[in-house]
Amino acid sequence: MVDALRFYFETPEVTHADICAMIDAQNAVTLSTIVAHALESINNANAFVDMLKASSKAQNIPLKETFTFIRMALTGTPKGPALRAC
Repeated sequence: MVDALRFYFETPEVTHADICAMIDAQNAVTLSTIVAHALESINNANAFVDMLKASSKAQNIPLKETFTFIRMALTGTPKGPALRAC
């Protein structure tokens, strides 16, 4: 299986500690709440991403941390192709 597609077939195992190793621990907690609220717009990818960006900016969370958080949750890795490409 191609590693870039592994997340599609296997649920990644990511712990809070894994995420906190990549981003600020308090931001990880705040991002959990932001994502939970943004899920209401998950059927529209652009609206979902726009909501994430706006909420992160309002909480002074760098977008790099926001998208690292999302990437870790989706793929289990902190780096890879652009999320919109997946």
